[in-house]
Amino acid sequence: MIPAERLTKRYFRRWFYWRGISRALLFQQQGLDMESPQETTHDFSRVPMIGGVPRYLYRLALRELVAMGRALFQGRPVERFEHELWLWMFAGIARQRWRDRRAPFAWTSRRSSATSTA
Repeated sequence: MIPAERLTKRYFRRWFYWRGISRALLFQQQGLDMESPQETTHDFSRVPMIGGVPRYLYRLALRELVAMGRALFQGRPVERFEHELWLWMFAGIARQRWRDRRAPFAWTSRRSSATSTA
């Protein structure tokens, strides 16, 4: 049984926003990719950041915003909402990364200590 309050757009917006915050925390602590942590392929010590967020995520956010607008004007509400949810996740990422922007990455200190002991 799924409670009715979990079947609303408001619930999904909030869930994706907090998903973004969780992903940003995983990035801060483990260096995992915020978009797809299970497939981390970037060396984030070399990825340019804006406000603590990898620059490429801004490009993806712009792409999602354009796709959301396109779906809106073409009368595809489900597709529009899917793009909106990605933007809510990005908003959560941006919020948390802005808060953590001056904190050192936990994963860089572990990597440097591992290389110095080897």
